[in-house]
Amino acid sequence: MIKTIKFLEVEFSLCIIPHSLRIRYQPSEDTMMIDVSTIMSLEILQNLRNSKSKDTLFGILKHTRTPMGSRVLRSNLLQPSTLKDSYLEPRYDALEELLANHEMFLGVREGTGARYKPLLTKIRDLCRPELTETVRNLVYEGIIEDVTYVNSALDLRNQRTFASGVNGLLDVARQAYKENTNDVHSHVEELNSKNRSYWLPAIPTEAYQFAEEYNIEADLRYDTGRKYWIRLRAVDFEDRQVPLVLVNQTRKGPYIECLTLRLKKLNQRIADSVAEVVMLSDKVIQDLMDSIRTQLQPLYRVCDSIALLDMIASFAQASSTQDWKRPEIADTLALKAARHPILDKVRPYISFLHPKLTRRQILKAPFVPNDYYATDDYRFQIVTGCNMSGKTTYIRSIPLLQIMAQIGCFVPVEYASFPIVHNIFARVTTDDKIESNMSTFSLEMREMAFILSNVTDKSIVIIDELGRATSTRDGLAIAIAMAEALIQSHATVWFATHFTELDVYDN
Repeated sequence: MIKTIKFLEVEFSLCIIPHSLRIRYQPSEDTMMIDVSTIMSLEILQNLRNSKSKDTLFGILKHTRTPMGSRVLRSNLLQPSTLKDSYLEPRYDALEELLANHEMFLGVREGTGARYKPLLTKIRDLCRPELTETVRNLVYEGIIEDVTYVNSALDLRNQRTFASGVNGLLDVARQAYKENTNDVHSHVEELNSKNRSYWLPAIPTEAYQFAEEYNIEADLRYDTGRKYWIRLRAVDFEDRQVPLVLVNQTRKGPYIECLTLRLKKLNQRIADSVAEVVMLSDKVIQDLMDSIRTQLQPLYRVCDSIALLDMIASFAQASSTQDWKRPEIADTLALKAARHPILDKVRPYISFLHPKLTRRQILKAPFVPNDYYATDDYRFQIVTGCNMSGKTTYIRSIPLLQIMAQIGCFVPVEYASFPIVHNIFARVTTDDKIESNMSTFSLEMREMAFILSNVTDKSIVIIDELGRATSTRDGLAIAIAMAEALIQSHATVWFATHFTELDVYDN
């Protein structure tokens, strides 16, 4: 945001003073906006108590078999669709067909399972030749046909992959690399040649013409760290001195490892040539990828289709095991016997604790479903009750079920009718943010300011005990003010509170 403001000031010669901009957050086209605080509060992707737990909305819906399907599911949960006819209804139909046809469902699950991981290979083999011929020609035009993969580091460096003529500068750089490499081998051959004379500039002038004969067996070696180096047998120099032309001598077991000044210079030249070859090869690869990318639209569509099919099959798996129902998309929000989707999966019963009972004597009762109803004339609903009565669970169920409906999934209800919602906001947590130097009260006010600045008549808002971070009198005043503002926004609101004075707004 700061960089955007600076860009506007520099590019358009503007002077933006503090608190003079009104910023509105816009979701992607035809999708619902869910802010980060709401995503965390509703445990859509991550459990609040245990970050590794799968007790989240994503965890209960994730029965996908492919990484693509998991990514599409995650993306859909963060950005549910707002398109009924072209998006949601076709998904409901596909999901209903999978649930009705058991053999088809098993075939889809098996087709996207671990046994069929190389899906792209099979798709390539099944495609018509005219669909893959263009891509194949683009690839083969740029590489040598008989190129093979090698394992050693030196062979990998010398491997010629790109055909000649693809890039003139690359051909020149490869030729320079080849010549420098040949010079290295020639230099070592000179060291190994008998009766070879080397001038020794360090000796006095009167002895400058003195030449020393070497009779050594230098073994040329290579590694990625030192590049080219020489290895000698130490036993050959027990009765004589190692020639002065060999520098950086190191004794390792029965061998002496060393270099020559000329070999060091050749290594540097080779390194420069390799750097240039790598840079130019990268350009060739990028150009090839850009050319291929224009031909990959059918493959992208196939991948998207596989991911979507995998996600819908995952919905079918969850819906069949939990007895979920197909929702209707209408103007009225009406739910009969709705259950919290996460608790319905991970806690099929609620435990009522009593101080006198031991842990093994906990009484267990079935999860009690709830009904919900909201229309244009009945949008603001106040939820009251004693502590531990289930107010938070009750109001959290609404946005979770709404998200499930708007990603094309069935929901845990006996009957469901949902309107299309464009925003979901939640103010339910009681934590502070020490890293942001924010207390619980300041965090409450900050989140409520964000909600009030972005709420519309197509929003769902859940508020849980607003004003509990301050005194009773101040908290009641804040709750009344926020309730009035939310009523004026015409958003669909569930307002859980202990302030019974707010009951007057329920009418």
